[in-house]
Amino acid sequence: MIVAVLANSAGAAAGVVAGDRTVVAGDRIVVAGDRIVAVNGRPAAATARADFYAMVTGAPGTRLRLALRRGTKLHAAALVRRAGTEGHALAR
Repeated sequence: MIVAVLANSAGAAAGVVAGDRTVVAGDRIVVAGDRIVAVNGRPAAATARADFYAMVTGAPGTRLRLALRRGTKLHAAALVRRAGTEGHALAR
């Protein structure tokens, strides 16, 4: 689930949508944003957290293809990682 998209980031330029509602049921849960289905053709659901983070981070200038689920529809996003947003997984 995308919980935040940085202004002027590759994700913002590609139209990635962050969750915009919070439902509280014991823990904070963000809903209504994009969910990452695949990264560069690799399914996200079957990926360990550390491996997933490695897939969505990298050097500025490298390309990243995301398959996103927004509600019931699938969307594709092509990103080129940008400098100046290091430390944020999809900002690069």
